[in-house]
Amino acid sequence: MNKTFYTDRSIANSMDPKRTALIIVDMQNDFGHPDGYLGKMGQDVSAVLGTVPTLVDLVEAARQAGVLVVWTKNEALPAGRSDSPAWLAFKGTAFELDAPTYTLKDSWGQKFLEPLEPREDEPVVVKYRSSAFDHTALDLILRANGIETVVVCGCATDACVESTARSAAYHDYYTQVASDCVASTRPQMHEDAMRVFELFFTTADSKEFASSWLKDRDVATSTD
Repeated sequence: MNKTFYTDRSIANSMDPKRTALIIVDMQNDFGHPDGYLGKMGQDVSAVLGTVPTLVDLVEAARQAGVLVVWTKNEALPAGRSDSPAWLAFKGTAFELDAPTYTLKDSWGQKFLEPLEPREDEPVVVKYRSSAFDHTALDLILRANGIETVVVCGCATDACVESTARSAAYHDYYTQVASDCVASTRPQMHEDAMRVFELFFTTADSKEFASSWLKDRDVATSTD
């Protein structure tokens, strides 16, 4: 592990593409489409939807560079089988909703926002809580692939993205955030979360990540 990262948090210092994963958090219809759950409840999903083209480009750069692309998909089981009373209370308060029943299993709302689509060989981690590490196989998948650094993106900045980024650090991964590939329906909370990211993690826009990955690929190709 690169211990100089403690004094130098630059992207180049910690991001060998072969040891890096791009984690795309919950880019689903219910969270970002105007006809999805939050959109129909009157929340402004335009910021989430607006990150999709940038994310498409970042995913493509990751694939070209050999970065592991991991998708997370929030899920709620029918009849509330995955929601305890305490969790329902939390979700209702967090989203200011009376009946937080978004991303029901196998529903249109649970599907990824088009044109975002995992490839057959890209892991899709189903989660039932905010953090993608909580009671999922994400940590196992990352360690099985030799991952040391994660770049987190998706939605919502102040909810599942922040929870996942914090959990990544707690699981001993170098944690980075693509600043132009995260969004929320609540602008002020997005900004607050970004300040947290800038304090604890490495943040940069997607072009900087892509440039670093593809530069390493081009160097490796030129020395073959």
